Amino acid sequence: MLEIHALECLARLAQRQIEELGRQLRARVGFLEIKRPSGRIRPAQIERMAWLHRLGHRVALVRDQDYAESVILAWGWRT
Repeated sequence: MLEIHALECLARLAQRQIEELGRQLRARVGFLEIKRPSGRIRPAQIERMAWLHRLGHRVALVRDQDYAESVILAWGWRT
């Protein structure tokens, strides 16, 4: 139980840091959730991705390097 609480505290700290970074840079940040081909995404990860998207960041779930590169290029960024 202590481990879960520690992870929740770290997640809240990361949220605040990402929000502050976005405010300071006035920029958008992209996040890739990288999973193995057979990997499952947990509900907490879906919630985090939705939250990041609501903040205006680009978010994608990728399962291999080729797809990750195509997502980054689709965002208009260089690889």
